[in-house]
Order: sequence, then structure tokens, then C-alpha cells
Amino acid sequence: MAGNRGRKHTSGGLETLRRFLNTVPREGRPDLLGSPEALARWLASQGLVPTGSELSDRQHRRALGLRAALLGHVQRDPEAQRRLETVCRDLRFELAFDDRDIPRFQPVSNGSERALGALVEIFVRARHARAWRRLKPCRECGRVFYDSSHNRVGKWCSDRCGDRVRAAKARRRKKARRR
Repeated sequence: MAGNRGRKHTSGGLETLRRFLNTVPREGRPDLLGSPEALARWLASQGLVPTGSELSDRQHRRALGLRAALLGHVQRDPEAQRRLETVCRDLRFELAFDDRDIPRFQPVSNGSERALGALVEIFVRARHARAWRRLKPCRECGRVFYDSSHNRVGKWCSDRCGDRVRAAKARRRKKARRR
């Protein structure tokens, strides 16, 4: 169970946002959004733009800016709010109500602007529902995970990362005892 900490109990939207945040390069893996074409493929794989969409360099830079601002929020960076406001300045939304009469901000632009607006809308709903606080960076590998622990004290995205940390601590203790 703990190995699924990153996926357990996340709603579809929050899971999409978690996957978006985990596209950053790490541990020898390239940036999964490293080009406008890669971004278009990723957004299409999430159902946010039609397959075969073409995105401009400007749209690509805006998506990377959104990702960086949202990662800043996960990492509790005090500058993240200002960066998110800047990135979202040109996105357009309209108020809409879902079938349960719950208000939503729905993006009204097309293409990647609509996709980024959808990601921002997921963020806003998650913040309002306080689910956003459960997204955390893993202390070992940096991947964003959903902390499903009862009291939100999770530190690692998987048992593997936790095991690495515990094993390293055990090695240090053993080495200290030999001295």
C-alpha cells in the first residue's frame, strides 16, 4: 500500500496535476515536456488537447512557467503565488456550474491555453478542498506524491525511497559504531 502513496486516493484531476508536476527532469531522466512537441504529446495523453496538436514556443514557455509555479506551491516557496499570478495573467475563465450546482472556473481559450487553464482550475479546486496540502515533494527523489497518511506526515513517494533513506541511516550508524 505505501508504495502507492503517490496515487492512492487522488481524484482524477489532482492525479493529472501530480503527473504534470512530475514531468521535470530528475535522476537521469529528461524533461518530459522538453519541447513544444513533447508538451503537445503529454497534454494529448492526458486528454487536455487533441492528438496531433501543434504548440508554439511561447505556449511551451508558459506551460513550463506554470509547472514551475505549481511546483513552488508544493514546495511551499513564498514566491510561488506571485509566479502563478504572472503565468495565469492571460488565461481566460468563465464561471460555470456543474450538475451538482457547484461553481467552477472553466477555461474559455483554445488549445494549450485551455489545457493550462484546466490545470489551474484543478489547482484552485484542490486548494479550496484542502487536498492540495497532501501533494508533497519526496524527501529522497523529489517526485511529487499524494500523502494519504492519516495525519499527513508522509515523507517519501514510495517504499523504495523510504528504504533507501533508512538503509543509508543504518549504514551511517554502523560505520559510527566501528570507529
